[in-house]
Amino acid sequence: MLPSGAVYETGAPGEPLLPFHAGQTYDLVHGLGVTPTSVQGYVSFAEQLTEDGDPLDLDHPNNVAETAGNQLVIERWDDEIVRVRNDTCGEFYLRVVLTADADASSIGQAGASGN
Repeated sequence: MLPSGAVYETGAPGEPLLPFHAGQTYDLVHGLGVTPTSVQGYVSFAEQLTEDGDPLDLDHPNNVAETAGNQLVIERWDDEIVRVRNDTCGEFYLRVVLTADADASSIGQAGASGN
């Protein structure tokens, strides 16, 4: 049985982020066994944040922000894969966190069907 609050991450906060080029797609094979209840995306212009980095450095900013608009378009979201795409012409680095809750997942499906 899946523990409540099970998490899949493309990388831990201190690890390098994934290159996310304009139009690029990732199939995140999460292995959670259920459809995640939450998909959170984060983008940065830095491949990896550092302890001594300057977030105000215009050439190499050391910060990360939640995705907005079409920076992260979700094209598939199910119990096997979450497919995400960069629908901008911008170049970023990406981190995605998927959270699954077995109880909430089954409740959400029943609610969507009108039961």
